[in-house]
Amino acid sequence: MNAPKHIRTCLTALLLFDAVPAQTPQWTQLAPATSPSPRYGHAMAGSPQGSVMLFGGHNGASFLNDTWFYNATNNTWVQATSPVSPSPRRWAGLAWHDAAARFLLFGGDTQTGASGELWQWNGLNWSQLSSGPPARSGHAMAYDRTRQRLVVFGGFQLADTWEYGLGWTQRTNVGSAGARTFASMVYDQRRGRMFLQGGLLPNGSYDNRSWEYDGNAWTLRPDIYASYGLLGISMAYDDSRSRVVMFGGHYAPGLGVANTVEHDGATFLFRQAMTPPPRRYGAPAAFIPNFGTILFGGGGENGGILGDTVAYQVTPWASYAQSGPGCGGPTITTVNQRRPWLGETIVRRVSVQGLQLGVFATGIGGPNTSLAGIGMPGCVLGTSGEVLTPFLANGSPIDFTLVIPATPSLHGFRFRDQVALLQPGVNAAGIVVGPAMTGTCSDK
Repeated sequence: MNAPKHIRTCLTALLLFDAVPAQTPQWTQLAPATSPSPRYGHAMAGSPQGSVMLFGGHNGASFLNDTWFYNATNNTWVQATSPVSPSPRRWAGLAWHDAAARFLLFGGDTQTGASGELWQWNGLNWSQLSSGPPARSGHAMAYDRTRQRLVVFGGFQLADTWEYGLGWTQRTNVGSAGARTFASMVYDQRRGRMFLQGGLLPNGSYDNRSWEYDGNAWTLRPDIYASYGLLGISMAYDDSRSRVVMFGGHYAPGLGVANTVEHDGATFLFRQAMTPPPRRYGAPAAFIPNFGTILFGGGGENGGILGDTVAYQVTPWASYAQSGPGCGGPTITTVNQRRPWLGETIVRRVSVQGLQLGVFATGIGGPNTSLAGIGMPGCVLGTSGEVLTPFLANGSPIDFTLVIPATPSLHGFRFRDQVALLQPGVNAAGIVVGPAMTGTCSDK
């Protein structure tokens, strides 16, 4: 059962709310105490749990094969060791495989030529899996979380598409984005498709077009990045805001850009971010939930090699978090950890055991108030509950949709949710409540 329309639209923009500062995108030099050495062409990827892995690359003199992990909580890089490891390489692909719950590394340029090896990191060690596609480097690679397939496209003079699920499969009937090298690709979770940008074409030109792959066909997008194309773009998918985040890349040898660009599924958005980092290419990026997008190192202009760790963050973030205690009632979660960004839809989910009668309460206020005086000791009311939506649960999750208008005046709007369940005999009132949740709407 869904809440009434005026709740699904954040209770309308006319209501009073607590203002917060305007949203500001900014880059921050993180300066961890210990870091990987400067490099470019390394592989880096993040997991939905927040772990970020970095492997290999080239330092301008030699190939590398060291393995590092970044912890955003305490801003540290930690080097990992393994009895066996992929050989030193650059321009390999790295992605987190949800179904296998591990990082997968494929291909790359080694001291003896391109590799066709597939390796996995199981949390402790590297081990080699079966090879499949022809050897390559500079390919695009990302994980399709919906279809649970690793997708590999292109590389030096190649235009083929391969997928890895239980094994390797070449997709020969899906068309192609055309042969290219050093293109960047991420999976757009909201739209359920790969997003591929730029790259070096066989004729030596740099592509400014973007392509999409939904598992059935490659499609050329109508929008254009700019009048120039790029290769080696830093790219990650910001799952909290449903946007592709891009930085840098170069459009000719020694000529790079320091543009911060987002793609919202419809168009490119050039962001005026504060304190952009130095221009670079060949620096993969990774998104960390509840933190932002990070990138490390890369090739700088005039042949320099960088070794900095920088983060792109949009503050204040939209949030949906616990703001009051419960007393036996269920916790509210959001499907796919969605947040109340303006123009987005989030689904708030309640899961209870067995047959239960309850009420989903939403309001615009609600200082936590003890309910001991009405026979509910230990229980706290955390919402003013202007809208009450009764429901009957039978063991299946119940969803409450929240459609948030793309109305700038709603930036900073706060709403509060809480669930009450009827449980005769548990206290004098026969009611328990779950933890109160506060949502803060924000523009992107």
